[in-house]
Amino acid sequence: MNKNYFIAGTIFCMIMCILSLFVFINPPLFIIFLILMITSIAMTNIIVSKTEKKNIENDIQKINNLINKNNLNKDQFFMNLDHTEAILLDQENKLLATLKNVNNDFQLTQLPFSSIIESEIIVDEVSVILGSKSGQSYRS
Repeated sequence: MNKNYFIAGTIFCMIMCILSLFVFINPPLFIIFLILMITSIAMTNIIVSKTEKKNIENDIQKINNLINKNNLNKDQFFMNLDHTEAILLDQENKLLATLKNVNNDFQLTQLPFSSIIESEIIVDEVSVILGSKSGQSYRS
């Protein structure tokens, strides 16, 4: 979430809480304040959603440009939920590439299959698949 929207929403909610003390003095005024507060929360969420969507689209465009610049094939591609890290499998060139968002710019690291000694897939902090080059540590 954008920090500015969060601060503005927090300040507005604090003001609304203070003004809501008038409920004892003038109940219809409280209802108006309540409607304004709910509307402002909804509008803040809509603005943040649009901003986040634009940021995600920009990140995906940056990643695609980086992939094309390095002549990689996107046979399999996975990105984490906060769009800060991604992994790409290029079977034709026998490469595994990792992408990491550092200071709003993605850095690409390429690993040839031949340099991978061991791999492990972890789901919910439990090792699901462990494989090694020798094949002795493989389990699923």
